[in-house]
Amino acid sequence: MSIMNAFVVPDGVHIFTDAGFYEADGTVAGLGSKVFPLPRWNAAVAAVGGGWLLPLLAGAFAECDTPSFDELPPWFGSIVRRCLDMASAYGTAAHLQTCIVGLAGWSESRGKPGFFTVASSNRFEGAAFEPVQSTRFLSTANACDPRSFDPARPEETGLAMMRALRGVRFDSLNTADRRKIYGVGGWCQHTLVGRDEVTTRVLERWPDRIGHPINPKEKASFGVERDGTIG
Repeated sequence: MSIMNAFVVPDGVHIFTDAGFYEADGTVAGLGSKVFPLPRWNAAVAAVGGGWLLPLLAGAFAECDTPSFDELPPWFGSIVRRCLDMASAYGTAAHLQTCIVGLAGWSESRGKPGFFTVASSNRFEGAAFEPVQSTRFLSTANACDPRSFDPARPEETGLAMMRALRGVRFDSLNTADRRKIYGVGGWCQHTLVGRDEVTTRVLERWPDRIGHPINPKEKASFGVERDGTIG
């Protein structure tokens, strides 16, 4: 399991993701960003699933001929399905194709941010490949309390939530028996999609290594200090 927390506020969408890709037993298989900016529409896509998924999504969105973010959601489900079909053609095992994908952007017609999710199965909200809009909050972790997030202190409070989730065991997306693993690793990344901006930065790095399971007790190399600054 990996984590994606998204908070929709009046001035944009805040997305917090970790960086780990995991084997079914919780071993770290890879580390990388789970967010790809889509500056053409002042948007961003975030993916929880296999490490191969985000590059496929980036390519699929590059070929999507829609003039604005408002036209993207109806195509969102078919884009994700196309990427999974490509993964199957490349030989990716079916049990590794479980994913949850988020799409954040600014609606010019409505004058406010929007956030949609598509899941590859009905284990999450909505039917498989059906875009679902989240108007306030979305998390792939049931243990997340959205009331802990303060939009006036997004980095500090968003990171605090990710730190807490790092010590919780979650269902593995890659197995039918939903075994519990630690699934928040690598680093905490904060992405903001606003009216005129898409920014992303690493808030804290964790000393997790490929080929080893997550040890949530290991100390981070840097993070948000008490005054709210990053250091």
